[in-house]
Amino acid sequence: DSTSSLDRSSLLNNDKAKGVNESSLSSWPVALYIPNLLGYLRIMLSFLGLKHALQQKIHNALCIWIAAASLDLIDGVAARSLNQCSQFGILLDIMADNILRTIIWISAMIESKSDPTRENGICL
Repeated sequence: DSTSSLDRSSLLNNDKAKGVNESSLSSWPVALYIPNLLGYLRIMLSFLGLKHALQQKIHNALCIWIAAASLDLIDGVAARSLNQCSQFGILLDIMADNILRTIIWISAMIESKSDPTRENGICL
């Protein structure tokens, strides 16, 4: 596809200007870029947090979700500093954000329904 090769060549030209080795950029498959690995980890942590929330281990779930959200800060910085930006990474980041957010909302709804001291989601 000509647009992706054009984008890749402009990235490579930009990298040469920065002194980045061309072979280091092309030797890794996009799916294994470090920021993408962090994205996969964020998705796994989201579901692990859900598991803990369903087991009523709310403190553990919150800590896991905070770790997942913190990795969101790191993966963007890593992508730029390691020159591992990609369209796949952008989509994976959006997916990981939406999965985490959805799981937290679902867990909050489940928690509000399972707590007998609450009525209609309002603490009595």
